[in-house]
Amino acid sequence: FGCGSGQRSLIYNFWTKKSVHVDFDRKSISNAKNFFKKFSRKKNFKFFESSINEFSYNEKFDIVLSEGVLHHHKNPYSQFKKCQKFLKKGGYFILGVANNAGCFQRMLARQSLYAFSKNKDEIIKNSKFLFSDFLKRSHKFSGRKIEDIIADVFIVPIWKPISIKEIERWFKKNKIKFFNSYPNYNTESYFADSHNLSPNELSLRFSTFSELIWMVHRDKDKDFVKFNLKKYKDLTNFLEKFLKNINGTEFKKKIDLKKFLRDTENVKKSFKSSNLNLMDYFDIETFFLELNNYIEILKQKDIYQVRKFIKKSKILFKGTNGIGINYYIGKK
Repeated sequence: FGCGSGQRSLIYNFWTKKSVHVDFDRKSISNAKNFFKKFSRKKNFKFFESSINEFSYNEKFDIVLSEGVLHHHKNPYSQFKKCQKFLKKGGYFILGVANNAGCFQRMLARQSLYAFSKNKDEIIKNSKFLFSDFLKRSHKFSGRKIEDIIADVFIVPIWKPISIKEIERWFKKNKIKFFNSYPNYNTESYFADSHNLSPNELSLRFSTFSELIWMVHRDKDKDFVKFNLKKYKDLTNFLEKFLKNINGTEFKKKIDLKKFLRDTENVKKSFKSSNLNLMDYFDIETFFLELNNYIEILKQKDIYQVRKFIKKSKILFKGTNGIGINYYIGKK
């Protein structure tokens, strides 16, 4: 559901014996059909111009995917339920949907434009004036036309991103067992016996913390990895030395207690200095300080002052402007 012009759908088609693609937009379906005719190696696909509500099909599927659709509907849960009707028991549901925290900055940008615009033409004009960096970056990395990006982000009438908690409620209500997500907010790896936890206890996934990071996201994640690899280099070395003190110990083998204590202290200090401090790296304090100042400037209703602030800000409206879409995978 939401196959659009078919670029991603073509990839899914390569993996399947048979695929069915649905979109309510006539132009998108037409483009997708032409795209498949040109590039698909198989003839195992069908296209339907339809909304989720109106779509009907006699078969059920091993995998049902809804991408970038539900958050554009007045009643997204009703669309979610309809999607489940086409999923086999034991099948996987993949939901690509905007997250309310991840899209916070884009929602704020929309609201800013509406404050200065009286109609669609003014929204287009003001979006280029205020958010040119965002539009240029989106064009560079997605290959889409700037006019299409403006339509998707600023013009589309309904766009209401959905929280992790809400998605989890939907899954539970429809007996869809959570399997994975991207970006991954499941921190089971922090626990040694998470298999003994109940589903409710496993909701300790720290989703709130993940959403906070998605909200302020602006850089490529590889930069964050590099940032922490440098910090962890010493910790890795000290931990190896520390473990060697008693690893493979034997009955009559003596331990150098002075060295053991020294290595213990080194690990403790290194861990303290190299601990993942996401708050510092993402500079969340600065983000909220800028947000507060931005709201104060918005009150002045001076578009030139707003533009000046956006250009000078360090975090707000910079880089990715948060996370645009998240994927949740569940098993029926």
